[in-house]
Amino acid sequence: MTRYSVKARVARILEAGECPLGIKVGDEFDLSRNSPPLCHWAYNALYPVICIFTYGGTLPWGDDPDRTEFCCPDPNNPVVFEIWRELQGT
Repeated sequence: MTRYSVKARVARILEAGECPLGIKVGDEFDLSRNSPPLCHWAYNALYPVICIFTYGGTLPWGDDPDRTEFCCPDPNNPVVFEIWRELQGT
């Protein structure tokens, strides 16, 4: 079975807000690590996408099966993450 590394970049923060943890637009994370530096709310929102991308699955939306955007659930400062997968070791 092919496994992928899953990465994320902060694409934007909506509502002209700011993340309470200090995450900024352009920050990148390796979501394949055991504990990426995200709050548990953001991580729990991204977790299904992490699992799907890690094992080669696809999402039912978007044009690129290896890339999507997903948002944390903070209603005051929603952080939008661009998430993509790469073959492990690349």
